[in-house]
Amino acid sequence: MKTTTIITKLALAAACAVGVSACAAPMRAVTHISGWSNDKGDYFYLAYTENQIVSRVKLCRILQDNAVSCVEQPAVDKLLNP
Repeated sequence: MKTTTIITKLALAAACAVGVSACAAPMRAVTHISGWSNDKGDYFYLAYTENQIVSRVKLCRILQDNAVSCVEQPAVDKLLNP
């Protein structure tokens, strides 16, 4: 087999591998953040889309050490994605 044919096939295989791996990871974009505070702590809703198709919402709480704890909202997700 010619060297150029081998290189072409390797390049094609590498391009396919990159294309497949890129499709495997979801693309996410934040669409809205809404925050508030009350006597129980500081909270915010994080709304985002995945691959421009699926919309999701998470309820997040800001902890004392400034870490964030988020919980998915499946009931809201179901309403957003009929």
